[in-house]
Amino acid sequence: MGLSLASQAPCDSVTAVFVPDGLADPVRAWCKAQRQVVFAGGQDEWKGRVIRMSHMGNVGVDETIAGIEAIAGALDALAPGRFDTAAGARSVRDALTKEAVG
Repeated sequence: MGLSLASQAPCDSVTAVFVPDGLADPVRAWCKAQRQVVFAGGQDEWKGRVIRMSHMGNVGVDETIAGIEAIAGALDALAPGRFDTAAGARSVRDALTKEAVG
């Protein structure tokens, strides 16, 4: 989608992604209101700049794909045409589906 990870070596329990131009909090709000998907925001200097997605516990491939697709939907709604959401979501879906099968 053209978003950057906050860490080049993310931990096993959460992934943080930078969302440009002050869109992080509006994206989180849209995901919760429109898709019932809840993401955490950034803390301290990352407040309003990142979305944090948990993937520990009972979070599987389907939930992860739903989260990624929620982010894509939010970006399409809030910043139409600025992000390659279709290709990004498809890439994640394909990678996670292969991993789950393989």
